[in-house]
Amino acid sequence: MTADIISTTNSCIFKLLAKYGHTMVIAWLYVFTLVLVICFAIEIGQWYSGTGRPEAADIMYGIGGFLFMFAVFAIIRGLFLAIINLIKGDKRKDRYRSTGDDTYYYKH
Repeated sequence: MTADIISTTNSCIFKLLAKYGHTMVIAWLYVFTLVLVICFAIEIGQWYSGTGRPEAADIMYGIGGFLFMFAVFAIIRGLFLAIINLIKGDKRKDRYRSTGDDTYYYKH
């Protein structure tokens, strides 16, 4: 029952994100989930096989490194988009959504 509610909620969230063009957010959530799963799988594998010392600090450093690299990416992407908007001009102010379909129109 709880799994069905979570699955339905996630499906709705992902559909809304995709509808409004936020595919980068969907990709980030997917990759972050994979990082978590891989971190825990490595630690469980070390515990099970006895080949290392499983520590929570390893997981925290792995997630911290991912978040740091994401911050670097976000800053570089933000600067790139800011430069592009300065060169081309920001047309988002003049853009509005049609009520009939998902196309964008620009005011002239």
